[in-house]
Amino acid sequence: MTTSQQARTVVPGHRRTEGSPAFGARSVMSGGSMGVLSRTRLGSGQSDLYLTELPRNDEDEETLGKFQGDHVINDNERKKKKLEQSEVKKEIYKRECARCHVVPVSAYLRAPSSSSLVIRHYNLGPNGAKALSAPLMLDDTVTHVDIVGNAIEVQGLVSLLQAITENRSVRHLDISDNNLTSTGAKVLGEFIRHNKNTTLEHLVMSATVSLLKFQLDPKERELDDTVTHVDIVGNAIEVQGLVSLLQAITENRSVRHLDISDNNLTSTGAKVLGEFIRHNKNTTLEHLVMSENCFKDEDGLYFSEAIQVNKSLKEIVLSHNLFGDVSGPAFGKALAINNTLETFDISWNQIRKKSAALFVKRLKDNVGLTRLNLGFNGLGSDGASEMVSLLKINKSLVELDLSHNRLKDLDTVPLAKGLAKNDTLKVLRIGDNLLTSVGATAILHSLYDPRSLCVLETLDFHNTSVDLAFERYLKEIKVNRAVQVIHGKVMMVGDPPQPIQTYIRLRTQYQNSTDNSRNKPKDNPGTNTMTARR
Repeated sequence: MTTSQQARTVVPGHRRTEGSPAFGARSVMSGGSMGVLSRTRLGSGQSDLYLTELPRNDEDEETLGKFQGDHVINDNERKKKKLEQSEVKKEIYKRECARCHVVPVSAYLRAPSSSSLVIRHYNLGPNGAKALSAPLMLDDTVTHVDIVGNAIEVQGLVSLLQAITENRSVRHLDISDNNLTSTGAKVLGEFIRHNKNTTLEHLVMSATVSLLKFQLDPKERELDDTVTHVDIVGNAIEVQGLVSLLQAITENRSVRHLDISDNNLTSTGAKVLGEFIRHNKNTTLEHLVMSENCFKDEDGLYFSEAIQVNKSLKEIVLSHNLFGDVSGPAFGKALAINNTLETFDISWNQIRKKSAALFVKRLKDNVGLTRLNLGFNGLGSDGASEMVSLLKINKSLVELDLSHNRLKDLDTVPLAKGLAKNDTLKVLRIGDNLLTSVGATAILHSLYDPRSLCVLETLDFHNTSVDLAFERYLKEIKVNRAVQVIHGKVMMVGDPPQPIQTYIRLRTQYQNSTDNSRNKPKDNPGTNTMTARR
């Protein structure tokens, strides 16, 4: 068997016609007793090494022998011999698996012509990735390739990137968690710099050891103009890698989304990022995700000062950090000035009570924010009372997350009043708080009242148990409103009271508690309380 024959794959019933292209295209040839499907690399003049020899069966040999002299095949015979495109891909993949001594992945064999190739955690290894690259190179329908967690290593990465380079349909490539090492970093750097696949837009490399330090030569840091989404979550790039990455992003004019979460950037990284946001010359970058980077409370000042002057970012995510009493008011002040930011996520932090109240209070001057996530912060009653005033005057918020914020039933009465005055909010998440069915029913009243301006479409009471009164109330509301309400289990205990009575009782309790707090005499600091009582 010659070297050129080893680099070819036989497909029964196919033959190459004269004038078919020899480079950078699929070509089907017939010679002797076999037909060959081959593809050569652009500009190399060498046959593609992914493809292997496939012997014909007896019927193919007889047919070829009969028509070999005439070089003509009857149309009926051609239809019988012609394979479907999906079958061709299967045959190519099976032969490559046999040559590489790996087991074919059933997920690919079931749907070889799907637009999304998702093979996660199959432990393909280098040879498995090489076998998969053969049909991928010839596939013009696949747009999404996801091979997360397959330990393809550098050898498999090279094979995969060669296939992606020649493919003209792939737009999204996710190669996260594949043990690519520092050698893989250099390979990826070269690919990003010299990428000839103009259709590739999203390159995800989360948790790949290959980018531990993002060590690229300064001359090679310019990213390709087609990449719009860069995701390097969980790579421990630290400050040194962050500086290199931001230099590349600054000089790039196509990246719109950057996710650098879980990279242990600490306070030094916060300072670097603050300067980047403040003086960002890349006007195309719109989404910046910086979650879980060990930022401290004081580090929020770097970001708040930068947010005040930035006019290009539309989304900032700072969740899962340690922002608290200092950062809360600072972020509120920054958002009051910035009217171009549309999404702000400060969830999973420590902005509580008075700090939360000041944060919400300063948001009243904002007119651009559409999505606000305050989940897992502990707003409590102080934050809830300020949220009421915000809802009454705000005309931009569309989605609000108040889940996991220690809200009680008595906090829902003023919230319901605020919602009744708001005509823009469509999604409210208020689950996983200290609410019972009584508090949930009070929120529903903002939808039930015919004078209400509330336009909620999704109301999430996740993990909040409700009773039959709530169910009855919700059923009445859905007669006139198309609203999706998510809640916990329905308790079937006792006779259900009238929903309106439940709301009135809770409102009375709220008014009484408010009056008591106002009329309660304040203790004289210079007087012994016990003596005064006697």
